[in-house]
Amino acid sequence: MRGAYRKFGSILIIILLCLSTNTAFSRNEGKKKGKFGESISVPNPSQIPWIDQMQLHTDTWAWYVNKYWEVAQSFVPSKDILSQVSLLLCRWGKPNYVFNVSIREELTGYDLTTAELIPPFGDKNYSWVTFDFPDIKVVPGKKYYIVCRASGGTPGDCYGWFYANDSSAYPEGETYGSGDHGKTWDEREGDCCFITYTSLKRTLQEDELDQYQNETGMGAVLCGWWDWAQSFVPSKEILTRVKVKIQKRGNIAGDVTVSIRKSLNGDDLTYAIKPTTSIPSSPQWIEFDFDNIYVEPGQTYYIVYSTEGGDNSNNYYSLLCSRGDTYPKGDAWIGWNYGSRWEKWEPVFDFCFQTYGMDDINPPEKPMKPFGPTYCKAGEKYGYITSSVDPEGSPVCYGWDWDGDGNVDEWTDYYTCGKNISTFHTWSKEGSYQIRVKAKDMSGKESEWSDPLPISVRIKYFNVIQWIIQIIKNGLKKFK
Repeated sequence: MRGAYRKFGSILIIILLCLSTNTAFSRNEGKKKGKFGESISVPNPSQIPWIDQMQLHTDTWAWYVNKYWEVAQSFVPSKDILSQVSLLLCRWGKPNYVFNVSIREELTGYDLTTAELIPPFGDKNYSWVTFDFPDIKVVPGKKYYIVCRASGGTPGDCYGWFYANDSSAYPEGETYGSGDHGKTWDEREGDCCFITYTSLKRTLQEDELDQYQNETGMGAVLCGWWDWAQSFVPSKEILTRVKVKIQKRGNIAGDVTVSIRKSLNGDDLTYAIKPTTSIPSSPQWIEFDFDNIYVEPGQTYYIVYSTEGGDNSNNYYSLLCSRGDTYPKGDAWIGWNYGSRWEKWEPVFDFCFQTYGMDDINPPEKPMKPFGPTYCKAGEKYGYITSSVDPEGSPVCYGWDWDGDGNVDEWTDYYTCGKNISTFHTWSKEGSYQIRVKAKDMSGKESEWSDPLPISVRIKYFNVIQWIIQIIKNGLKKFK
C-alpha cells in the first residue's frame, strides 16, 4: 500500500512541478500564450465606415491585465470624434473583477473618458469585446492612449489583451506596460489588437426644426434652489436635440442639465449636460444633443432645466424668455425646492427654445456581417460583434439566428444605433452553422439579414491532465 502511495505521489509531484514552472515563467514575463490557435473572423472596414484605427493581427500571445499589470496602446485618430473601442481579449481561470478601459492624452495623465465591464464577460479563449463611452472630441493626427486596468486578479485568474509581436503591425503606435498602478510605463514589444470608432451621427438622416419660441424679453434665474421647465407639443415622431438661449451671470460652477420628460415629476426620457465653461456671459443659443428618442406627436412633453450651486442674486444662469404667451401649445413651469414641487408660472411667459426631430419612415440598414471565432468548441461561450445604422437614429435591437434556419433565436436589448454590440452564445452540439443577424428599430421596422458567418463547432477537447489527476485521486481512494 505504501508503494502505491509513493507511485501515485511521485506522478502527482511531477505534474504539479511542470504546471508550477509554466506559471512562474508567465508571471515573470507578464504575458502568456493565449488559447487562440483557431481562426477568428475580422471586421471588413468597407462594411463599417465609422471604423477609424485598427490593428487586427495576433501571434496568440496576450499581455496580462490585472491588479499587478496595466497595459496601454497608443494610436493616432484620423477623425475628430472618438465613440468606442473594441479589444481582442481572452481570460484565464475565473477572473471576478472590474475591467476598465480609458482614453488619455498622456500615459500618466487623467482619463478623457472611461468605460468598464463587470464579469462575467468575454470568452475564456478569445473575444472581441466592445467598450462604449460618451463621444469625445479628439484632435486628428495627435497621439492618444487606450489604457486597460483592473481592480483585481492574479496571473492565474485574469484577462489578457492579445497583441502582435511585430512593431510594424500598427506603425503609428506602441504598446506600454506598467507594474506600479500606472505611475511609470515601459514600452513593450509589438502592438495590441484594437479597433477605434468615430461617431455615426453625421451619417444619419438630417433632422428638422419642429417646435420653437424665439422671442426674447427677459431672463429667468436658474440656480440650484429651483428648476424650470417648458412644455411643448412635438409634431415629429423622433426628438433629436434641443437648443436653449442662455447666458451665465457671475461665478457659478454647476453644469447645466437639459432633460426631456413626459410628466414633470416623471423620469428623464433623455438628457444632455453642458459644463459651465461652455455657457457664455452673453445670450446665445446653446445646443443640447442627446440620443434620439421616440415621442408621440400631439402629446405634451417638458424640457426641464436644472443646475447645482449659485444663488438668485449674483451667481446664476439666465434662461432667456418672452414676455407673454408667445407659444400657445405650452407654458413655463417652476420647480420649487430643487424641482420637488411644480407650478405654472404667473404671469405667463415662454422660454426661448427650439426642438428638432424627424419622422420614422425607414427600417434599419442591413447589419454588418458578424465577426468573431469561426472554430468553436461545444459547451463553451463565444462572442460576436455586429452593428447597424437606423436612418432616423432610432435605438435598435438585434435578432440572432445562431443555427442558420432563417429564424430569430434571440433578441437583444435596445442599443444606440451604429454602436458595435457584443452578443455571446454557446452551442451544445457539433456541426457547421451559418450565423446571421438582423436589426429592429423601436417602431418595429426590421432590416434584412446580414451576410452569414460560417462557423464550425466541435466537441470539446479531452483534457489529459485532468484525466490523469482524476485517476490518481481514484487510486488513492482505493488504497485507503
